[in-house]
Amino acid sequence: MNAWVRKEIKDSIRWLPVGMGLLVALIWYQLATQSPNFSAVRSEPLFTLTWFVSAIFATFLGLANYLPETWGSARGFLVQRGLSLHRIFVIRALVNLAVYLIAMLVPLGALAVFFSVIGPNSAPVNPIQVVPSVVAVMFSFSFYFGAVAVACRPCRWYGSRLFPLLASLAVSFAAISILSLHNQPVGSAIGFLLGILGMSLLVAASRLVFLRGPSQPAPSRTPNISIYEKFMMIAAVLVAILLVTAFSASMTNYSYSLAYHSVQFTNKGMPWLVESRTVVKTGYGQQLAEVKFPISESNEDVDSKPDVAELVTGLSFSYPWYFSANYWDMLYVGSCTSLDGHPLNIMGFRGLLYVYQQDALQRSRLIAVVGKERVGDAGVQQVPFEQIPRLLTFGYNYPPVLTGLANSYAQPKGTRIPLGAGSFAIVATDGIYHVDLDKSKINRLLDKNVRAYSYLDTARGASDSSHLAIWDGSSISMFRCEGQALNGPFQISEQITTLSLPTDFGTKLQGGDVQFDYRDPDNWTIAIGYSERSYVKSKVEVARSIQKEIQHYTTSIPQSLSMANVEAMKRQIFIPSCLVPPVLLGTIGTVTYLFGYPMHDGFGYLGFIAAQAILSGILAILAARWRGLSARQVASWCAGGFLIGLGTWILVLSIYPRAVYTKCPACNRNRRIEREKCESCGTEWEPIAPLGIEIVEKSHLGAEAISQTGPATLAVS
Repeated sequence: MNAWVRKEIKDSIRWLPVGMGLLVALIWYQLATQSPNFSAVRSEPLFTLTWFVSAIFATFLGLANYLPETWGSARGFLVQRGLSLHRIFVIRALVNLAVYLIAMLVPLGALAVFFSVIGPNSAPVNPIQVVPSVVAVMFSFSFYFGAVAVACRPCRWYGSRLFPLLASLAVSFAAISILSLHNQPVGSAIGFLLGILGMSLLVAASRLVFLRGPSQPAPSRTPNISIYEKFMMIAAVLVAILLVTAFSASMTNYSYSLAYHSVQFTNKGMPWLVESRTVVKTGYGQQLAEVKFPISESNEDVDSKPDVAELVTGLSFSYPWYFSANYWDMLYVGSCTSLDGHPLNIMGFRGLLYVYQQDALQRSRLIAVVGKERVGDAGVQQVPFEQIPRLLTFGYNYPPVLTGLANSYAQPKGTRIPLGAGSFAIVATDGIYHVDLDKSKINRLLDKNVRAYSYLDTARGASDSSHLAIWDGSSISMFRCEGQALNGPFQISEQITTLSLPTDFGTKLQGGDVQFDYRDPDNWTIAIGYSERSYVKSKVEVARSIQKEIQHYTTSIPQSLSMANVEAMKRQIFIPSCLVPPVLLGTIGTVTYLFGYPMHDGFGYLGFIAAQAILSGILAILAARWRGLSARQVASWCAGGFLIGLGTWILVLSIYPRAVYTKCPACNRNRRIEREKCESCGTEWEPIAPLGIEIVEKSHLGAEAISQTGPATLAVS
């Protein structure tokens, strides 16, 4: 056995530089493109790069070690070894796993050490960014076992031989789910367990395929194919169906007209319903907008219908945290300009704000870490915010979410105007803060629970003051603000008014159906759209303040407008889902209905599922009979067709090879050559006539056997 282990190490270790060199080259290229400050190194592209390289290397290891043994002479030599095939499979898997882990984890470990050295003082990076890539490496070893099954399966290359790699792709999805569900421990745990279970099933299936070998009887010529191989092929077919469905949906060019409704305001604050229609013809679309009617309690204060260009879109609410924040990366929060004109990039991580200064050579340097109670240097103990706070202002250079950083060459040097020493107002879940980097101070301007906020820093009307609206969970409070929220003194001067809201305001807020219109402190409008179980609004509730007198009214939207785009949305749903398995389609429909999303035509939806299930069952029966399966197996695959869908036909043909028939000498009908009895008449095979030279094993003593059988036949005891 030791000689065999040394032989496997020698055969596998020669591929170590291949995998390690490829991963090192791609990581170096990614880092080189971000030099010198590594500002955009994030876990997602690093994860994708590692997943791609590890999947290719694991597949290569499996094919390189097992594909040559599919040749007859090599397989015969392998079978004649003193070790069992099971032990050979285990030894080879362990050796290849060790080579694979060394090739993948050594570069990632070096990268983590590099990140720990330069971050966060010189760049917004940290070693934990490598963790998702390590998870990808662990689950990507499933491609090795998929490659083993590919090499040992006795089928054609242009048929279903590559299907086990699709099963490996399904197992590796667990790593992607763990990366995306980092803030949901239960979901991450479920994804991890499903990945381990899928890996175990794939290992068992590839082991059985190797033990049977290409020289052994095909699966249909054995009593039963293993359940592990069935699960492997089912996963492969489901992944293939989803890939084909996604590709067909992206390539579908169909025509439709889809309408959405929103509220926009005149210069007097009157809300109007505007219909925005997307017209798509053979894949090319255009946007059309039309003003429908005013949202008012009476028509007395309504002017003539304005043009779309005369209306303005109201301000919407934002949340005091970033939905794109993840567990692994620093989040770009925004930028301001220092006194010498160099950008200050503000990054958020684990409830703290990290402020980096860039010089003319784009070299970054951490100058401050902002916590809830102080502004200090790196390494100083800080009290973090509950969530990463946001910059209060929504200026041109300060969108809510960005993936890149501001560069020192973002503006020509002659037009770069210093905005101050570096100060900014931020909004957190527990209030509004002002950060002064020059004085290393942070002050809380407003101590209030902030569930959502809306801020306008552009003067309109009679007042030059900016306006701030805060929803605390039960009511909206409006404030007048003084000064600049970015690079300047900023204060919240007074509270204008407080408006109580309906209980379902939070739900509408999440759907983006709340809009504000500010004109001056005494004149404002709030419009809340209600969509119920449809994507388009069914009513709009309005609160208007005119000279400090608040009016409340609700306007219903005609059903003809609300249901105008139902047919287009049905086509959008049905056309891409023509290949989705009925069981998955039914699950999606049930969840959609329970969570209140539109179902439109429920009977048409169920009819579509039923039609696909019936067609899948018929195709599964035809495929099972074509492969010569028993009546019980035909019934099982027919039931599978109702659940798995159109892929059942491909699944049966890929699991069971073509049956070989011959004429039965008794009934002259076709019968399977590997079965002992004819399926039609039950006749057994006729024994071959003895030639007189056969060696027959008997349980009697040798002398007695010789005396009874004569000299022509030798009995061996």
